[in-house]
Amino acid sequence: MTLVVDEVISAVGLRPRTQLAKDAGLAVNRGIIVDRQMQTSAPDVYALGDCAEIEGKVLSYLQPILLSANALAKTLAGQPTNVSFPPMLVRVKTPLLPIQLSGITTGDSLRWEIHADKDGLVAKAYNVLNKMIGFVVTQDHMKDAFPLLRELPPVL
Repeated sequence: MTLVVDEVISAVGLRPRTQLAKDAGLAVNRGIIVDRQMQTSAPDVYALGDCAEIEGKVLSYLQPILLSANALAKTLAGQPTNVSFPPMLVRVKTPLLPIQLSGITTGDSLRWEIHADKDGLVAKAYNVLNKMIGFVVTQDHMKDAFPLLRELPPVL
């Protein structure tokens, strides 16, 4: 099966509410800007979760929030700890078209290798160095997600 498309649009995700932080004078971009210890631009003010932007990324899913909270807890307990993120799987739990994705899946410089059949889709994103940096799987190909996840480089 061949799919010929001009563009694929995925309208899922969250947008951080940052007005309160902006009004308080914190540095804000797409989210509240924090360093890898979850510190905002103000002393002793931290942010994590759906509103935090770390190195230009807003990672508003359960696993990065949990990893951020663990690192922040250590920092607040006196052991400064940088958060780091391994490749993480995002599951879009739509009944008619379940999707899993990970890595970098947007950008003009990506080259996509796509395999689609009656069981769903496996799409792999490659960078200019021909290194796989992201993927999307659907339907019965969800079983391929974990092996592909192990091939991805760390997020941060």
